[in-house]
Parts: sequence; C-alpha cells; structure tokens
Amino acid sequence: MKLKLIISALLMLVSVTVFAEELQTVEPRLINALNKIKLERIDDALTDVEDLLNTTPQFHLAQLVYADLLMAKAGLPQQLGLPPARPGNTRVDELRYEAKVRWQRYQEKLNQDQLPDVLLQLSDKQETAVVVDLSRSRLYLFENKGKGPRMLADFYVTQGKNGKDKRIEGDEKTPLGTYFVTSSLDVAKLPDLYGTGAFPIDYPNAWDRRQGKTGHGIWLHGVPSNTYSRAPLATRGCLAMSNSELDSIKPFLHSGATPVIIASQLNWVDTEQLGRDAGSLKKRMAQWLADWQSRDVDAYLDYYSRSFRSDAKDYSAWAEHKQRVNQHKEFIKVTLSDVSILRYPDQSSDMVVVSFEQDYRSNNFNGKSRKRQYWQKEADGQWRIIYEGKG
Repeated sequence: MKLKLIISALLMLVSVTVFAEELQTVEPRLINALNKIKLERIDDALTDVEDLLNTTPQFHLAQLVYADLLMAKAGLPQQLGLPPARPGNTRVDELRYEAKVRWQRYQEKLNQDQLPDVLLQLSDKQETAVVVDLSRSRLYLFENKGKGPRMLADFYVTQGKNGKDKRIEGDEKTPLGTYFVTSSLDVAKLPDLYGTGAFPIDYPNAWDRRQGKTGHGIWLHGVPSNTYSRAPLATRGCLAMSNSELDSIKPFLHSGATPVIIASQLNWVDTEQLGRDAGSLKKRMAQWLADWQSRDVDAYLDYYSRSFRSDAKDYSAWAEHKQRVNQHKEFIKVTLSDVSILRYPDQSSDMVVVSFEQDYRSNNFNGKSRKRQYWQKEADGQWRIIYEGKG
C-alpha cells in the first residue's frame, strides 16, 4: 500500500512537470509571437513561430499566424493572426477566434489568492477538481492539499458547436452544472477523433433529469492526431483539449471522485468569502443532523423542500416514509465524513451539491452508504434539501 502511494505521488509530480513544460513551450510561445506582432517586430515573431512549428507542426493556429507573417514580409495584404470579434463560419475565422480566446487568458491576470466560488469545500479524498469557464474556453485544474484548493494549471478547451447549456439530445451544446468523472475509456478502443483518451462525466445528473434535460455521452477527451487543438466551438457537446495536455492531467482524474464543474462564466472570490458562504450551509447541515438524531420527525422534515424529490419519492411520500420508520426507532446515530460542498453554477438562486459518506446506526438498522444531496436556499432564506440519493 505504501509503495502504491509513493508511485502515485511520483506520477503526479512527473505530470505537474510535464504540463508545466507544455504550457511553457506551446501556448505562451504563440502569445509571445502575437505580442511581437503587436509591437511590429515581424522578424522576431516569424522566428518564434517557425520554432514553434518545428516542435508542434500540427498546431493549425500557429500555421495561420506563420502564413500571415510571410504575407507581411512579402508586402501582401494580411491580418497577422489577429482575431475577429466573434466566431465565423470559415476555418480561418475559427482559427482567428481561437487566437482571441487564447489571447484573452494572458490579458486577464488571475489573483492567486482567489478561487472560483463553486469550490466551497472539497473533501479530503478529492485530490483534484476541474472547473471550466466556457466564456473563456478555459479549463482550470485544482489540487486539494493542506489548506485547500490551489490552481495547478489552466488550459484552452473546446466546447460544443452551438455553445453552452445543453438541454436536449443532439443540440450539440455543452452542459452547465456540477458533474463527476465516471470512468476512463480504453484508448485502444477509441476512434482517432477522441485523441489519447476520454473521461465521461455523469450528464445528465439528478438535477438535469429533473429539468427534463436529455442526451448522453458527454466526455472530456483529446483531439485527432493530425491537429494540436480544435476551434473554440467544435464538438458535439463534449470538452476537448490537446492530447499532450490531456495526457498531463490524466493522473489527476479519478472516477467517482473528481468533480467537473462547467460554468457559463466563473466568479472568483477570496478564500474568506468562500469560508463564509460554506459556513452558513454547514451550520444548517449540523442542525439537520441533530434534529434527525433527536427523532423529532417534524423538525427533521423542515429541512426538506416541498419540491423535494428523491429517486423514487416526492415530499409527501418521503414524509410518510420517515414518519413510519421513526415509530420503531429507540435511538438514531448518524455521522458524516468525506464531505464536499460544491456550488451549482448558473442557477437563478443559490444551490449546492453536497456529497458525503454516511454512517447510520439505530436499534434496528446499521449501514454505511455514499449520499448526494442538492440544497437550495428558498424564499424564506433557509437552506433546504431538494434532492437526496446515492452518491
């Protein structure tokens, strides 16, 4: 067991080094060349792009910038790789739009003391988290160690052809929500379209199904072998990233544990704000647990929304079930561990996804289970559970 932990730690260290080097050798080199173009240092930019293409010849955006630079040297009309205001219909327009979203990342400096407000609390067993900002075509990888999450790296990512907020099968949009990696698919069985790997996520989740959303097969995957990256809007709803970058984060993606939170646009806040936001819900959860153990059914049920649903019961059926079960309880003891609290993105009202290990003890039943709840702040300002099921 100790040897496995050592090997795992070494693999993670190697992976950090790999993607650190990747970031230094591909995207930043392109951005550096674009900066030189802006400064009218055409020869220097041309040298940089030539060097980049020597190591990454399949980087189509770099090929376009190189062509623009050659045209500039020849005195012919060109756009020098500069992006359009919005995506276009041609391949060149797509590449210029890719330049725009990549450029944007380097113009907006992140505050290292801030985190996305969706990361309220990761459990000790959640070593990493993936957070995606679709407005910036950016995927952020966070490591959860010591004092909480810290960003390891960020990557350009491709989303669905028709943008965000998937609702129905075949709409070619990327879903918005809080999801979890469910598996890692065998590369040998994947078509070249998916590159060097694919990690399915659990779309549609319980909340999606409740909203009537349909579809399946949303993955985080690579790109075809003949390209370095795809256009910002190019998949059928999945998230796609370069093969080398995907390979670098594979050791950080754990089935059933790693959250993949996909937001329209992220809100970055300081850690103190995160603590305050998580604190109000944690206090409410502690009260819920105490009232559950007190066997006061009415007090316990006040923590459940009238719009509550489990996988098989609405609020009325849930209340009837709990009242019937509690008649035979002489004592109830419940402890929670491995608790994670993740804000659900793009909701009109506050909603969080809470996952935990539950250890339940009573005079007539003992059991351990993995649970997942959705808590929502209702009109009276109280947090209540709107969904509860297996985690």
